[in-house]
Amino acid sequence: MSRARHEGVTCDVCNSHNFPGKRFKCLICHDYDLCARCHDGGLASSNHMSDHAMQCILTKSEFDVHFAGDNMPFQRAQAYTCPVCNVMGLTISRMREHVLSEHGRSHREVICPVCATVPGYGANNRTSNLSSHIAADHSSATRANATVSSPSLGCQFLFIKQRCTI
Repeated sequence: MSRARHEGVTCDVCNSHNFPGKRFKCLICHDYDLCARCHDGGLASSNHMSDHAMQCILTKSEFDVHFAGDNMPFQRAQAYTCPVCNVMGLTISRMREHVLSEHGRSHREVICPVCATVPGYGANNRTSNLSSHIAADHSSATRANATVSSPSLGCQFLFIKQRCTI
């Protein structure tokens, strides 16, 4: 059985195209992605800095393999990373609270981690007011969301049923 791949995505270090496994998307640089091998090896290229916030994104196939037998629906499984301060493992509600309380006055241009994880919904769109964007576009996370810990992947995943736009 072939593994699902991140279609249309190229690792900006090794130039692997449509790669399988975890994908790491920079939340600062425009259209900057790394495959797991390059990310885990600490590799970088061009103007990307190693301290930039990165969002981990799984394919549905990787999710199915990792959570096999857990009988959980896949809408989008994510633990979000704050693009302003690099805090990781945030649920959508904690991300909203964190950004509004800690970065309400920040106007640093970043990519919304929620939008970045939803295929076709602004993965590379930047915003200079993340708190306004989060408040307007990600204010209604459903109570049906569930958080799942994943020690072997080193993160938590949040199942969301929401579409995102910038």
